[in-house]
Amino acid sequence: MWIPETMAQDKNIMPFSGKVVFCGGSQIAVSSLDNVENAAQLIPYGVMSVPPKGSNAVVIPFGDSVAVSCIGEVCPFELQEGEIGLFSLGGASLILKNDGSVIINGRIFNAEE
Repeated sequence: MWIPETMAQDKNIMPFSGKVVFCGGSQIAVSSLDNVENAAQLIPYGVMSVPPKGSNAVVIPFGDSVAVSCIGEVCPFELQEGEIGLFSLGGASLILKNDGSVIINGRIFNAEE
């Protein structure tokens, strides 16, 4: 992973936490002891997300810039190891279960359907 490698190269690099105050497109702003604007958002490959204002964020300095990862949100689902859940602020949800079924907004779709 590039984050630990980057931090290992410069012992002065320390991540810090804050709250999202703006997120639009690929740019995010975080309020903390050091306010951060126009930072890149770090998210898993293949996932797009615009975190709502007030979301927890971790700011990771690297090089001459910073990146922000919105982590630490509480999962609203009871997931088993290996399962994935997505949810929106408006209440929509999608859960990929280990048995091959998919739950969309509470409705179960089995693999054979």
